[in-house]
Amino acid sequence: MQPRHVAAGVGAGLALWLLWRRLRRRQDAKAALHATVVLASAGGRAQPHAVLHTGRLMPLVGLGTWKAKPGDVERAVRAAIEAGYRHIDCAKCYDNEREVGAAIRGCLDAGVCAREDLFVTSKLWNTEKKYARDVRNALENTLRDLQLDYLDLYLIHWPVAFGRVVNCACHGNAGDGAICPFPKRADGGLKYDDARRRVLKMNSGDLDAIQVPHAETWRALEACVDGGLATHIGVSNFNEAQLQALLDACTVRPAVNQIELHPYNASPALCAYCAEQGILLTSYCVLGHGSGAGVPLLESPVVAAIAERRGMTPAQRLEPEDLDALLAMDVGWRFCAALRDKHLAQYPFKDELPVLMRHAKQAK
Repeated sequence: MQPRHVAAGVGAGLALWLLWRRLRRRQDAKAALHATVVLASAGGRAQPHAVLHTGRLMPLVGLGTWKAKPGDVERAVRAAIEAGYRHIDCAKCYDNEREVGAAIRGCLDAGVCAREDLFVTSKLWNTEKKYARDVRNALENTLRDLQLDYLDLYLIHWPVAFGRVVNCACHGNAGDGAICPFPKRADGGLKYDDARRRVLKMNSGDLDAIQVPHAETWRALEACVDGGLATHIGVSNFNEAQLQALLDACTVRPAVNQIELHPYNASPALCAYCAEQGILLTSYCVLGHGSGAGVPLLESPVVAAIAERRGMTPAQRLEPEDLDALLAMDVGWRFCAALRDKHLAQYPFKDELPVLMRHAKQAK
C-alpha cells in the first residue's frame, strides 16, 4: 500500500526539502519517494505530484500569490502557467483574486492548459465564518473572481474569527459593500467576532474569547463539497488539537493543512501527526521570509555551503543527505506568528508563545 502523506511546497524549489523531511525515517528514502510521488505531464514537462485521499493529484510545487502587487500578479500567474506551473495558491485576503482569475482564464482560453490540469487553492478568510451562508457566499465570490466553476482545494485560512465591518476604507473597499479583512474597533484594536455573546449570555467582558466553533465552519465547507463548489477542503495554520477536533466531528476529512514550514521552523511534532492522519502538508514561507536567528535563511552559512557544494543557488533543489544540517537550524521562528491574536483561545501557537515572544523581542 502506498503511503499517502507527502508534502507540497508553495513557492520555490526549497519546498521540496519538506518531502524528504516526511520520508527521512524510512530506511530507503528514494524508494519511498518513488512510491508516493506521481510524475504527471504538464506542458510537456514531468511534474511531481502528491496523491490526495480521493486519488486526485496535487502538484508538489505551486505558485503563491500573497503580496503580489496589483498590476503584476496577472502577468506573473500567466507566465507561471505558461512555464509549466499547475498549482496556483490564492486567498481572498490577498486582495488580488480578480487578477489571478484573469490570468487563469487567459491561459485556458489560449489553450495553454485545460482546467482539469490546474490545481487551484483558495482560502476562507476570518471574517466569513459567522453563519453557513457566509461560508458559501465567500466561496461563490472567490469562484466569481477566479472565473472558475469549482476549486480543487478550499482552506480555512486561520483558526480564529474576526468581526464583520462593511465599507471600510482599507484595501480600497470604501463604499463598495466589501467586508473589511482586518476590521477595527473604535479604539483602533482589531475587532474579533462577538456574535455569540448574547446567545451564550456571558457576562465576561472578554469578547475576544467567543469564537465561531471550527466544527460549524467545517460543516458549511462540507456542504460546499456536496454542492460541487470545491472538490477538497482543508485548513491552514491549525495545530494538532484543532485538527483532531475536526477529525472527530467531520464527514469529509481535511485533505491538507497549509503551514509555515522551513528550516528555521520544522514543526516536527505537527508534521508527524499529519503523516499519521493522512493529511497532506502544504508549506508556505518556504524561503524563510526574513531571519530566524539574525540571519536570513537564504544567507545562512549552512544553506550557502549546500548551494555552493551543489553548484546551485540557495533557493534551488536540496537532497536527502542535506536534511540533518537543515533540521539542526530549527529554532522555532515564525514569519507569520500572528501575535495580534495570541490572547484568543483559538490562537494556534500558544504552546510556542515563549519562543515566539523572545524572537519578536530580538527582532525589535
